[in-house]
Amino acid sequence: MRRSDGCRTPSRSQGSPNRAANAVTGGCFRRGWQVTAPTHHLVPSYRVDACHTPRVETGEKAPDALVTSAVDGERIHLTNLFADHAFTVLLVDGDAPTSDGYKTLVGLALALVARWGERVASYVVTHRNERPFEIPCAVRILFDDRRELQAGFGAYVIDSDGHVTFRVEPADATAVMAHLASVLDT
Repeated sequence: MRRSDGCRTPSRSQGSPNRAANAVTGGCFRRGWQVTAPTHHLVPSYRVDACHTPRVETGEKAPDALVTSAVDGERIHLTNLFADHAFTVLLVDGDAPTSDGYKTLVGLALALVARWGERVASYVVTHRNERPFEIPCAVRILFDDRRELQAGFGAYVIDSDGHVTFRVEPADATAVMAHLASVLDT
């Protein structure tokens, strides 16, 4: 399906949340981060916030999530994206996306491509199941419509081995660019 701006939006059915798990955890079930209901087992290195959502800290392995490519509608594992580039930057729109937030994410994605080309891959990750109109076709996007990757509005820099080397919430273009410059421009 094509939108009025020419971007292709793949057709697919939306995944339904696990209602039993949501009831147990007060709506905070996060399958992609290894929280399981009703026992709440977590991967030990993850930190947990007030909503039982583990947070990955710098130096830890990035979580895997099954996301959908906006290009062809194919379901792919997030960890399969990391090995092809020196760094992968995930720009997550969070639970309450705004037009200003999308401007920040799009500006950062375009700045990364302009400075480092394919050495750094950037993806806007949205919980929607279609491309937001604020994001142009030139920016790569991944749909996390099953909400497997629960992260706040922010930027996450991941190396080719799948480790988080830098994270900032909320997304801060200056901080991300400075971090990458410190490791790529030396």
